[in-house]
Amino acid sequence: MKQLGEVILPSQLECPAFSESFGVAQNHKLTLGGELVVYSHTLHNRNLSLIAREGVAWFTQTQTDTLLAMSQSADALLTLQWEGQSFTVRFNHTEPPALRFSPVWPSANRYFGEIRLVTV
Repeated sequence: MKQLGEVILPSQLECPAFSESFGVAQNHKLTLGGELVVYSHTLHNRNLSLIAREGVAWFTQTQTDTLLAMSQSADALLTLQWEGQSFTVRFNHTEPPALRFSPVWPSANRYFGEIRLVTV
């Protein structure tokens, strides 16, 4: 099941970040003597984009209205349930908009779109 806060999300929603490697940042330098020195640390925050692609998934009017209202709280922490995993997230407003919806067809009450989150 896919759920953000109290909103049940479309089951066909995609999140490409879940199929990417993450969790560690690393940098390396060579010393004057030619030795490799590696610096690494665990990352605790991660950007997630939940995408309803055209022809694959869509949001209902109720879902979009609820999500838009939820995104108005700058400090809100939400729980994202994603296929058995649980994440604490907030809307990612660093590069607005955090939510982007477009109607499936003009005057429709179904929307394709994207929800941009960051794990905390």
